[in-house]
Amino acid sequence: MDKETVREHTEAVLSSDSFFIVDIEVKKDTINVYVDKDEEEVGINDCTEISRGLSERLDLGAYNLNVSSAGFTQPFKVFRQYKKNIGQPVEVYLKDSSRKTGTLISAEKEKGITLELKDFKKAKKAKSKTKQPEEENIFIDFNEINMTKGIVTF
Repeated sequence: MDKETVREHTEAVLSSDSFFIVDIEVKKDTINVYVDKDEEEVGINDCTEISRGLSERLDLGAYNLNVSSAGFTQPFKVFRQYKKNIGQPVEVYLKDSSRKTGTLISAEKEKGITLELKDFKKAKKAKSKTKQPEEENIFIDFNEINMTKGIVTF
Protein backbone atom coordinates (compact mmCIF):
# COMPACT_ATOMS: atom_id res chain seq x y z
CA MET A 1 0.00 0.00 0.00
CA ASP A 2 1.40 3.42 -0.87
CA LYS A 3 0.88 6.79 0.78
CA GLU A 4 -0.70 8.43 -2.29
CA THR A 5 -3.39 5.74 -2.57
CA VAL A 6 -4.27 6.22 1.10
CA ARG A 7 -4.34 10.02 0.59
CA GLU A 8 -6.73 9.78 -2.37
CA HIS A 9 -9.13 7.52 -0.48
CA THR A 10 -8.92 9.65 2.68
CA GLU A 11 -9.79 12.80 0.72
CA ALA A 12 -12.80 10.97 -0.76
CA VAL A 13 -13.98 9.85 2.70
CA LEU A 14 -13.67 13.19 4.53
CA SER A 15 -17.22 14.33 5.22
CA SER A 16 -16.74 18.06 4.68
CA ASP A 17 -14.29 20.64 3.38
CA SER A 18 -13.50 21.66 6.96
CA PHE A 19 -11.52 18.42 7.45
CA PHE A 20 -7.97 18.22 6.15
CA ILE A 21 -5.19 15.66 6.11
CA VAL A 22 -2.15 16.53 8.21
CA ASP A 23 -0.06 13.43 7.63
CA ILE A 24 -0.21 9.82 6.46
CA GLU A 25 2.28 7.17 7.49
CA VAL A 26 2.40 3.78 5.78
CA LYS A 27 4.61 1.38 7.70
CA LYS A 28 5.26 -2.34 7.43
CA ASP A 29 1.92 -3.39 8.92
CA THR A 30 0.28 -0.11 9.98
CA ILE A 31 -1.36 2.86 8.29
CA ASN A 32 -1.63 6.02 10.40
CA VAL A 33 -3.85 8.84 9.17
CA TYR A 34 -3.76 12.18 11.02
CA VAL A 35 -6.58 14.64 10.33
CA ASP A 36 -7.68 18.04 11.61
CA LYS A 37 -10.59 20.46 11.20
CA ASP A 38 -10.52 24.17 10.43
CA GLU A 39 -13.08 25.40 12.96
CA GLU A 40 -13.12 22.89 15.80
CA GLU A 41 -11.39 19.88 17.28
CA VAL A 42 -11.52 16.42 15.74
CA GLY A 43 -13.52 14.08 17.97
CA ILE A 44 -13.51 10.34 18.44
CA ASN A 45 -16.72 10.04 16.40
CA ASP A 46 -15.03 11.85 13.51
CA CYS A 47 -12.07 9.45 13.63
CA THR A 48 -14.38 6.43 13.81
CA GLU A 49 -16.39 7.61 10.79
CA ILE A 50 -13.26 8.26 8.72
CA SER A 51 -11.79 4.89 9.76
CA ARG A 52 -14.95 3.04 8.71
CA GLY A 53 -15.03 4.83 5.37
CA LEU A 54 -11.38 4.01 4.69
CA SER A 55 -11.84 0.38 5.73
CA GLU A 56 -14.63 0.04 3.17
CA ARG A 57 -12.54 1.61 0.38
CA LEU A 58 -9.11 0.09 1.02
CA ASP A 59 -8.06 -3.54 0.88
CA LEU A 60 -6.27 -3.44 4.23
CA GLY A 61 -5.17 -7.09 4.25
CA ALA A 62 -2.51 -7.34 6.96
CA TYR A 63 -2.51 -3.59 7.71
CA ASN A 64 -3.82 -2.07 10.93
CA LEU A 65 -5.53 1.27 10.31
CA ASN A 66 -5.31 4.10 12.84
CA VAL A 67 -7.12 7.40 12.31
CA SER A 68 -6.52 10.17 14.83
CA SER A 69 -6.41 13.89 15.39
CA ALA A 70 -3.12 15.59 14.57
CA GLY A 71 -2.85 16.91 18.14
CA PHE A 72 -2.33 20.56 19.04
CA THR A 73 1.04 20.03 20.72
CA GLN A 74 2.45 18.01 17.82
CA PRO A 75 4.55 19.88 15.23
CA PHE A 76 2.52 21.66 12.54
CA LYS A 77 2.93 19.92 9.19
CA VAL A 78 0.56 21.77 6.85
CA PHE A 79 -0.31 25.43 6.31
CA ARG A 80 -3.95 24.98 7.37
CA GLN A 81 -2.74 24.21 10.90
CA TYR A 82 -1.20 27.68 11.05
CA LYS A 83 -4.43 29.28 9.80
CA LYS A 84 -6.53 27.30 12.29
CA ASN A 85 -4.35 28.35 15.23
CA ILE A 86 -4.30 32.12 14.66
CA GLY A 87 -4.82 33.73 18.06
CA GLN A 88 -3.33 30.75 19.90
CA PRO A 89 0.00 30.54 21.76
CA VAL A 90 2.73 28.73 19.83
CA GLU A 91 6.39 27.90 20.14
CA VAL A 92 8.49 28.33 17.00
CA TYR A 93 11.83 26.56 16.75
CA LEU A 94 14.09 28.28 14.24
CA LYS A 95 16.79 26.76 12.05
CA ASP A 96 19.42 28.87 13.86
CA SER A 97 18.57 26.85 17.05
CA SER A 98 16.74 29.75 18.69
CA ARG A 99 13.13 29.61 19.84
CA LYS A 100 10.32 32.17 19.84
CA THR A 101 7.19 31.88 21.96
CA GLY A 102 4.15 34.05 21.40
CA THR A 103 0.67 34.38 20.01
CA LEU A 104 0.22 33.50 16.34
CA ILE A 105 -1.18 36.69 14.78
CA SER A 106 -1.21 35.80 11.09
CA ALA A 107 -0.02 33.28 8.52
CA GLU A 108 0.66 34.04 4.88
CA LYS A 109 0.91 31.07 2.53
CA GLU A 110 4.39 30.60 1.07
CA LYS A 111 5.66 33.60 3.08
CA GLY A 112 5.62 33.19 6.84
CA ILE A 113 3.96 33.98 10.13
CA THR A 114 3.62 36.92 12.46
CA LEU A 115 4.01 36.35 16.19
CA GLU A 116 3.15 38.68 19.02
CA LEU A 117 5.88 38.34 21.62
CA LYS A 118 5.45 39.54 25.19
CA ASP A 119 8.56 40.37 27.17
CA PHE A 120 7.73 40.14 30.87
CA LYS A 121 11.41 40.66 31.83
CA LYS A 122 11.54 44.14 30.27
CA ALA A 123 8.29 45.10 31.99
CA LYS A 124 9.67 43.95 35.34
CA LYS A 125 12.92 45.92 34.86
CA ALA A 126 10.92 49.05 34.00
CA LYS A 127 9.28 48.67 37.44
CA SER A 128 5.94 49.60 36.02
CA LYS A 129 3.18 49.63 38.61
CA THR A 130 0.92 47.71 36.25
CA LYS A 131 3.77 45.40 35.17
CA GLN A 132 2.30 45.07 31.69
CA PRO A 133 4.56 43.11 29.38
CA GLU A 134 6.06 44.87 26.40
CA GLU A 135 4.60 43.57 23.13
CA GLU A 136 6.47 43.16 19.89
CA ASN A 137 5.24 41.69 16.60
CA ILE A 138 7.80 39.83 14.52
CA PHE A 139 7.55 38.24 11.09
CA ILE A 140 9.21 34.85 10.60
CA ASP A 141 9.75 33.50 7.10
CA PHE A 142 8.78 29.84 6.64
CA ASN A 143 12.33 29.21 5.36
CA GLU A 144 13.62 30.11 8.85
CA ILE A 145 11.26 27.75 10.72
CA ASN A 146 12.38 24.30 11.74
CA MET A 147 9.19 23.42 13.66
CA THR A 148 6.10 25.05 15.20
CA LYS A 149 4.00 23.58 18.00
CA GLY A 150 0.95 24.75 19.87
CA ILE A 151 1.28 25.47 23.59
CA VAL A 152 -1.34 24.41 26.09
CA THR A 153 -1.91 27.16 28.66
CA PHE A 154 -3.89 27.04 31.87
